[in-house]
Amino acid sequence: MDQGQKISWLEDELSCPICQDIFKDPVFPPCQHNFCCACLMSYWKQKGGCDCPVCRETYSNSDLKWNRTLANIVDSFLKEASRARGPEDMCGQHNEELKLFCKEDEEVLCVVCLHSKKHENHKCLPLDEAAKECKDGLKASIKTLKSKMEKFLGIRNENDLSLNHMKSQASRTKKQIRQEFQKLHSFLHSEEETLMDSLRKEERNQVQSMQQKVKRISDEISMLKANIQALESQLSQQDSALFLLNLPETRKRANYTLQDPEPVSAMIDVGRYVGSLQYRVWKKMLGIINTAPVTLDPNTAAPWLHLSEDLTVMGYRLSKLQLPDNPERFDSCVSVLGSEGFASGRHHWDVDVKGLTGWCLGVAKGSARRKGVIKVDPENGFWAIGLMDGCEYYACTSPWRTELSVSPQIVRVDLDCKAGMVSFYNVENMSLLYSFTDTFTEKVYPYFCPCLVPDNTNLSAMKICPFKVALQN
Repeated sequence: MDQGQKISWLEDELSCPICQDIFKDPVFPPCQHNFCCACLMSYWKQKGGCDCPVCRETYSNSDLKWNRTLANIVDSFLKEASRARGPEDMCGQHNEELKLFCKEDEEVLCVVCLHSKKHENHKCLPLDEAAKECKDGLKASIKTLKSKMEKFLGIRNENDLSLNHMKSQASRTKKQIRQEFQKLHSFLHSEEETLMDSLRKEERNQVQSMQQKVKRISDEISMLKANIQALESQLSQQDSALFLLNLPETRKRANYTLQDPEPVSAMIDVGRYVGSLQYRVWKKMLGIINTAPVTLDPNTAAPWLHLSEDLTVMGYRLSKLQLPDNPERFDSCVSVLGSEGFASGRHHWDVDVKGLTGWCLGVAKGSARRKGVIKVDPENGFWAIGLMDGCEYYACTSPWRTELSVSPQIVRVDLDCKAGMVSFYNVENMSLLYSFTDTFTEKVYPYFCPCLVPDNTNLSAMKICPFKVALQN
């Protein structure tokens, strides 16, 4: 057995069964199995008991003894192993000082190794140069990794923001759903109570009226019954003289007449209460529900936009909201899209722009750019008209804008997907403002932009009008 094999064999024999490393402060219980003191204490703490990790015999802390002999053996072994290995900067094969580095094999060499066949024609450098070159390479790699890490940290922060925003969205949406249904429940409950109260009043009035009629008829029946009994008594009179003496009164009773009772007509008007009940309630419900033909998509809204809870009103805000920069969201352009896109059919919606000194509205392709500075024109997937500086109305044509000569307060956007037309009307007199003709190859979405004005005077809201407003116009 050579020196290396002996060292390896002794190393195995002098290794702790727990950590598999050379013993440190060896101790042994009565079962004579040896362990590092720290390893055994950690093992007991983890297991919650004092048993031998090898034979499982149970004992207490007081049973442990320090193995002085084994500790001395370990100390001697470590010293001998260190001498056997020799200096770390010496070649183990040629016992020469290590001075060179082979770049092809990435090995540290001595001068004798350099001239060996194994490293023939290999590029070798002095250790200092090789170390500097490798460190420079590692520094570049570290810089790249740090850059990658910063990117990942940024993405993680963005994802954390998105996660918190999603939770907040879900919480607000749940609350809003409950509020909206509560409004409907309250409305339906109120309508039900109103209808039931009306039915109860009618029932009470009809019952009282009928009871009065029944009482009158019952009184007349009692009177008729008394007359009949009196007449029958006179007919059974055996004394002719007495019968004839009472004859005038008897004939008066016999000739007593009552007006026939009127037919019963007091009925509950069932049709008034349940006839087309759902339809009538639905028509009344239109007065409390949002009937806007389109609504806004908050996931596309720029951080400077404030949206109403029913997603039909939008306005520019002075402070920027902390929102996730998701791909769908506009960032520099103060814009928002509708929540529903259209690929077929004809659709229209009216937008109230009164009080705004700058605005832009129309339709946009779903794939239209959302980030950075955006030029709103058909070449970039936008078909829109707008107002600038409170006085200049224009159509967003390309390459130059087309001036418009009207100042609408409510604008109707009319989209005909099949014809490829987007038309804009002044709702006040339904005059045509401008029409675009194009070919839509994908879904287009309602587009809104209450423009950013430098002096912050454009703080009025842009509103999507409900259907009833559209019908009145």
